[in-house]
Amino acid sequence: MMKFKIITGGFLSKLEVARRKFEDEKQRFGVENAERSELENVDPKNATDLNRGVDLKNATSVTTQNWKTCSLRENVESLNQNQFLESARDQCKSGTFRNLDHALDLFDEMLHMDPLPSIVDFTGLLAAIARMKYYPGKINGAVRLVDALEKKGYELDRFTCGTIVNGLCKIGETNVAITLLRKMEKGNFLLDLTAYNTIIDSLCKDRLVTDALKLFSEMISKGIKPNHVTYNCLIQCVCNFGWWRDATTLLNEMVQRKIIPDVHTYSILVDTFCKEGKLKEAKGVFDVMILRGIEPNIVTYNSLIDGYCMQNRMYKTIKAFNMMVERGCSPDVVSYNILMNRHCKNIRIDDAMSLFHKMSNKGVTPSVVTYNTLLGGFCWMK
Repeated sequence: MMKFKIITGGFLSKLEVARRKFEDEKQRFGVENAERSELENVDPKNATDLNRGVDLKNATSVTTQNWKTCSLRENVESLNQNQFLESARDQCKSGTFRNLDHALDLFDEMLHMDPLPSIVDFTGLLAAIARMKYYPGKINGAVRLVDALEKKGYELDRFTCGTIVNGLCKIGETNVAITLLRKMEKGNFLLDLTAYNTIIDSLCKDRLVTDALKLFSEMISKGIKPNHVTYNCLIQCVCNFGWWRDATTLLNEMVQRKIIPDVHTYSILVDTFCKEGKLKEAKGVFDVMILRGIEPNIVTYNSLIDGYCMQNRMYKTIKAFNMMVERGCSPDVVSYNILMNRHCKNIRIDDAMSLFHKMSNKGVTPSVVTYNTLLGGFCWMK
């Protein structure tokens, strides 16, 4: 008989009632089974065994009852399993497991069900396990869980493996995700672009640029074509190291592959050139994106404005600020803070205060940085 664990209090009473009914029927089934074995000694020629007082009519009744009991057992087990899986699905969606061991116990219970749950149920559970941030040390068993599914005859698809990879990368277990990737490759099973992008992005966030570029090359060699998401991750990564030449190379390669850069791609480059003090190059990228019909966003404008402010080129700063407004991009608190900071450093408190009142009139809420900037400006006046 399948043994099920009660995993939520929501259906505790129903499941307990079902279990007790089943135990009662099982006990009665055992007694009647014993009576049935005794009936085997009854002489068919006689309608009654005088020593035991059991007739063939009763024997027929016992046999019928046994079949009913078997049917009841199957119904109870089916009821238990359905409730069990329904609760498991709810916990996977809400992430309300008590701890990792609880989730792993649930996985083990599901592996021993008859019939086995669908691969969709296992995928949901594996995703929930992979997202458990507070137990990263034990997540290394993800590959073991995949092995267990394969031994049960499940054919894992890209969605299942991609779900696990995504969960592992989100909690920083990139190495485990790569191990799973290698396992899939050995089994002549390739993950899709989304899975590769997830791992590349995770490597980039860990500042493992060499590993990210290596995996990028492997992906291309396997015939998986990158997209703008892939390139944006890599361009952002090399830009974080100030490698603007490598960023430019990636951009050119991206265009050669007929992959259209988006506003995020250009914003990364504008920001990098500005931080490197290469305002001419930054403005060049800015102009190219407009020429190609890609409208700059608030991040692009703020990067350009900040770049001009860092070199105290106030004419260019105000011009970029006004262009932003004219093109329908509303300045945010960061935009105003950048300008006010430059005015305060130039001891132009009146201009800074004018901007402060302007942002308030525009409905932009000042931040702590705003007030700290103004306080610093007043202190510099003294």
